[in-house]
Amino acid sequence: MSSWAKTDSGGSAPLWSLLYVNKSPTAANMHTGNAAAAGKLYKNETFSQFITGAKLGLFNISASEASAGQLSQDGSTLLKVTGAHSGWVLRKQGSGGRASRVQAETLVCLTSN
Repeated sequence: MSSWAKTDSGGSAPLWSLLYVNKSPTAANMHTGNAAAAGKLYKNETFSQFITGAKLGLFNISASEASAGQLSQDGSTLLKVTGAHSGWVLRKQGSGGRASRVQAETLVCLTSN
């Protein structure tokens, strides 16, 4: 059985991705009721939740979002995801002198989602 699914919900996210931010791979650390929530990795957009001064979040990026180099959240917010392949992507953004540095690491590559 796979540890992830293609649907864009917290319950489909790969729990093992929490090991990248030194958290136990549990649903409680990933999401709240399959949705994004404060202090959870799934769709996190808050600084210093896991590492002080850094914004870390796990997103299911579609092929069109990967092609455009940006991820639209709730139809309004645009997050830069340049260089990411479609699939489950761990997005890292620094602050201060590293505020403009955004790294998108594809953890699970999907051909359709």
